[in-house]
Amino acid sequence: MIVCLCSGQGTQRPDMFGLTGNCVAASPVFRAATDALGCDPRDFVRSASDQALHANRAAQILCVTQALATYLLLEEDLSPPFLTLGYSVGEVAACGISGLLSVEDTLRLVRARAELMNQASSPGDGLAAVRALPRDRVESLAKQAKVEIAIINPDNVIIVGGAGDRLRAFCSAAQEAGASYARMLPISVASHTSKMTAAAAQLCQVIKSYPPARVRPGVLLLNGIEGLAVSNTATAASELSRQMTATLHWAECLHAAVERGGRVFLELGPGRALSDMVRRIGPELVARSTEDFSSEGGLRTWVRRHRSEAERT
Repeated sequence: MIVCLCSGQGTQRPDMFGLTGNCVAASPVFRAATDALGCDPRDFVRSASDQALHANRAAQILCVTQALATYLLLEEDLSPPFLTLGYSVGEVAACGISGLLSVEDTLRLVRARAELMNQASSPGDGLAAVRALPRDRVESLAKQAKVEIAIINPDNVIIVGGAGDRLRAFCSAAQEAGASYARMLPISVASHTSKMTAAAAQLCQVIKSYPPARVRPGVLLLNGIEGLAVSNTATAASELSRQMTATLHWAECLHAAVERGGRVFLELGPGRALSDMVRRIGPELVARSTEDFSSEGGLRTWVRRHRSEAERT
């Protein structure tokens, strides 16, 4: 089965809509994204500063726009059955791809999510990544620095969140403890920590105001916390709000996708982080990012070929 991975924020760049920007099928996404962002995202990424590209509200809208636009580009070649899940804000995009939310509601939701997170944040809040320390050691250092574990990734990479001065103290302590790296990430909110508690409660109410819906037949939607199935908007409201404060066990999510039959993984972008993670958990798995392709034709040919192979097995 093909798995569509919806990326999180952090790798926005000026050419991120190179494949999708002129795609007629993706036009509804860019119209809705223009309403959410306040300007056409295709123009925004070409002219915005690096700081503006990584500002929380813009970054979340851009990442969801990319995933939805790429899916619509591939929709004719990517008919069900398939599986989808998203990393952090990518989980909002996965809900849209699954049919739980319309394109317009998906973009409205990600704007609301970003704005609620901004309201819950203090200046300097953010995330940091540490690699090659045992998890119990990271937990101990995080407790000492008064930061929280936000995401557990494959290959012994852990993301922590909290106030900026505390994150910097954590990074220094982690490097002294032997981490291969410990560094701040270009994200300005402490996602997936208790700092988002108020935002999570408000987001749940926003989602509950949307029309009830179920995942489209043949599509399997997994949450981004531990890889559990999500089937309707009521469950999505619970899971999308829960993931704002819960630790994301992303390694478990990828293993859950494999257990459900996922063998071919396509990261919708931006970035290649998720497809790289898939290759680390299973060298036998096929994993690519849309950024590996220089043309729409090449990407669609790859999807059709692997979809045919999946149908024969």
